[in-house]
Amino acid sequence: MTNSNAFDWDKYIAKTSYDKVLDGLEFARLLIPTMFSPCKEYIYLKSLDLSFKVDDFESLKQALNDCQTTLKHRLSEFKKETSFGSIEKLYILKVDFIVLSKLVSNNSKEDGIYHPEAIFNEE
Repeated sequence: MTNSNAFDWDKYIAKTSYDKVLDGLEFARLLIPTMFSPCKEYIYLKSLDLSFKVDDFESLKQALNDCQTTLKHRLSEFKKETSFGSIEKLYILKVDFIVLSKLVSNNSKEDGIYHPEAIFNEE
């Protein structure tokens, strides 16, 4: 197999709409991903199917706790029984968990307390 560098994938993704990039992958794509609003004041979290203001510390902190609890639960379930659906749900939860950790950290007055790995490994 050869690796062709004739096409600039980075340039393509930077200038192409989400729908166009995923054209032809309808069977295996997230129709609505986690995303920020164009003004960057709101975030929609796919795993929770909820939207928050990015500076609403208390709501983001609660969402982070909810996401952490759900992620740990799904991970333990995943270890018992694996399916394609569970893999996707774990991935979406992980992405949302990392995004929420960063947003909460950015809005917190305490340094480093909301680092994703530190939070996830808390017991």
